[in-house]
Order: sequence, then structure tokens, then C-alpha cells
Amino acid sequence: YHITGIEDNALKNANERLEIAKKDYGEKITARVIRQLYEEGPDQIKKAIQPYGYFKSSVSSRLTHQGDQWFANYTVSPGPQLKITELNIQVTGEGKDNSHIKKTLEKFPLKTGDLFNSETYEKAKNQLLETAQENGYIEAKFTKDESKIYLHKYLCTMHLVLETGPQFYYGILVFSKTPLNESFLKRYLNFKEGQPISYNHLLRLQQVLGGAGYFQDVSVVSRPVKAKNHKVPIDVNMNMLKRNAYRFGVGYGTGSGARGVMGYDHAWVNRFGHQFKALLSLSEVNTSLATQYLIHGNKPAHEHYAINSGIYRLEPKR
Repeated sequence: YHITGIEDNALKNANERLEIAKKDYGEKITARVIRQLYEEGPDQIKKAIQPYGYFKSSVSSRLTHQGDQWFANYTVSPGPQLKITELNIQVTGEGKDNSHIKKTLEKFPLKTGDLFNSETYEKAKNQLLETAQENGYIEAKFTKDESKIYLHKYLCTMHLVLETGPQFYYGILVFSKTPLNESFLKRYLNFKEGQPISYNHLLRLQQVLGGAGYFQDVSVVSRPVKAKNHKVPIDVNMNMLKRNAYRFGVGYGTGSGARGVMGYDHAWVNRFGHQFKALLSLSEVNTSLATQYLIHGNKPAHEHYAINSGIYRLEPKR
């Protein structure tokens, strides 16, 4: 099939909608199914371009076939693009004067008189909600989200009300028991008690701890139902990796002959999170031993000091 008369996101959405309709019939497409898909095509295209403001479109079509090859051609007359007659966005609650929320609201990409675009509207609306939630208003929600389209007058009104609710803050953070010193683990924190809570910060903490090389799994859990004075307790649960790990490998190369490697990882040397690694490589022509001792800095996710050493001996084949 081929669609003409529209472009950009409207065309992309129309193509995707036709593809989805096609997949609903499975892999085996008969002549009867082809004709049915062809007849459904104009309605599918009309619905696909409505999110971009085209509510008065018309579609002409033609189906041809030669042998077992079928081809559908759709010509779209999109009609006038709907404009937003009235757009009213309000923020209520404790966060109505929050600078981050106000800044996001000022940058809202749609205004009265702009062309209707539900995709842009949904993205901007979600961004506004996310801004509120990322600044501690974790109970923020839309109490009104109303879009009305009057086709006979070709008018559109949109009303949106965000209720922020109260602002929540980081409360007491508790690490599960591990061999590592709690003062060392706290160096991984990207927030402080009393700051507005952010789920993105908690997710980032979970990812950083998970990649630190000490833990088999990590979960960072907030407990808003146990909040006191809007301070949310945080639990960090960690299961340690094996303290000592060994790696072995063997192979053969035309230049090196038979070869083997043996690695040793000491996940934590002491309660301050120091780490040690060694790698021994043996072959018919060379032997090498490399070691590394890691000491983490004040920001262990980004800062560490490494003491490296190595021995290498080459014994060429005769």
C-alpha cells in the first residue's frame, strides 16, 4: 500500500496503524482478507491522523492486483488542522509556587491559538506531573484533564488542573546489614535527609550500588505510608556477592600455542570497600601476572585510586 497527501508524524502514525491492522490477521493473508483490510484502510487512516488535528479528512482509495501481487493506494485530503480555541492550565496545592513547577509550566509547548496536537500535549502534561513528583510532591495528580472538540464549529477547549498535594522529604535511611562500613556506603548517596524526595534519585542510587562490585542484588525502597511529618523512610536492601571469585579459561593460538588464564577477584578486602584483582596468563611463549588494588574516594561511584603492578616474561618459540 501507499499513502499520499500527508507527511511527517501523521503519515508515520497512519502507516503504523495499517501495519497493526494487518498483523491482526496473522501471517496468512488471503484475497478476502486483503479486500477487507483495503476497505478498512480509509477509516484507519482518518483515526490515525486525528491526534494531529485533522478531524475533517477524506480518503480516496484504489486497489489493483496482478497475479498474486496486490497494491492499495490511499490519497488523503487532510482538511483544515484544528486549532486550540482555549487552553487553561492550573496548578493547585502546596506546590503551586514551586519554582521548578512554575518553570515547567512556563515552557508548556502549547498555547491558545496553536494547532491541536495530542501527542505534544500528552508529553508536556506528563512532564509537568513528573516535575512535581521529582520535587517531592509524590502524591501529585491531575484532578481535571478535559479536552473537548466541537466538530460542528471546529473548536477545541482544553482544561488541565494539577493538584500537587504536600511536599515529601527524605527521612531516615537504613542499610541492611553487610560487612561494609555504613559510613563508606553513605558515600554513594546522591541526596541528604530533609531534601525533597525524588524517585529518580532512588533509582539512580539502586543502579550505582548494583554496579559497585559488592552486591548480587540491591533494592532501594521508599515507605511513604510510614512517613512522619512528610519525611519518608528509605530502606536499602543488599545481598553480597561471594567475597572470593575465581575465573579460568583455556585456548590455543597459532602465535602463542596453548594458553590459559586464571583470574582472582577479592570483592572487598576490608570494611572500607577496598578491592583486589589479579590475572595470571600463561602460554608457550609468554607469562604475565597483573594485579590491581582499588581504594575508593569520597564519591566512590566516580572516584577511586588504583595501585597496579605487573610482571611479563617473553619466551619466543625456537
